[in-house]
Amino acid sequence: MKRLTALIYFLGFIALTPMTQAAETTPPEQFYNDPEGIHSDPNYVPGEYALPEIHAAKTVYQAKSDELAQKQGLLDRSTLVTLAAGQVTFSAQKNETAQVLGYFRDFFGVLSLEGGVPARMEMVIDINSLDTAVPGRNNRIMDLFFQSAKPELGTAAVVFDRFDLGEKKFSEFKEGESYPVTVGGRLTLNQTERELTAKLSVMKHGSGWSVKTTEPLWILISDFGFSERVPAFLKACNHKALGNRVEVNVDLLLK
Repeated sequence: MKRLTALIYFLGFIALTPMTQAAETTPPEQFYNDPEGIHSDPNYVPGEYALPEIHAAKTVYQAKSDELAQKQGLLDRSTLVTLAAGQVTFSAQKNETAQVLGYFRDFFGVLSLEGGVPARMEMVIDINSLDTAVPGRNNRIMDLFFQSAKPELGTAAVVFDRFDLGEKKFSEFKEGESYPVTVGGRLTLNQTERELTAKLSVMKHGSGWSVKTTEPLWILISDFGFSERVPAFLKACNHKALGNRVEVNVDLLLK
């Protein structure tokens, strides 16, 4: 009888184990604040938040931008670079339904061409240039979420090295007409690298090109190692919840 009981227990454990593992690997849709972390006053609004010194991190971003420029050789006609007219924007969800919009003011990218065909796109983004139009919120996001004052965490990097232009060639694109291009590569954020695919619309403007996302890039907070920082961030912001998915769009001018 004891052996039969032990066998039943063992088989039950084996049957339940895969279900438990699957549950642990499923990313959450929302991160929720501990009720004790929410201010008792329903009208409470977090005020200003002091940002740590970010000079060292900004210096690292500038050095990476300079390195990218020098490596690609900007005097070579086979390269195109981003101009200030572009933008990198994002939309995050708080309290289950509210949207927080923002963008990164500073970034630098280079597109390398081989035989008139795009071969590699590299971009670095200054996390400390984040702007949501609310200074206190900007500082909380940078300090508690990104921890971007740390030199090693103040810069994000994107590399696209796979380009699908369909039946067209880059050199055949006509002035003022937009063409669909699917690109693939990698995003490095918070010292974590993940595969990235983007659907773009590309249009020729004289000697330059405009590049826009036709579908949002969806990035999971949990994929880039931010989950452990969320509780302190939610408490400081006095938010009930934070969505795991962040929508990112780009609208760039390369020349």
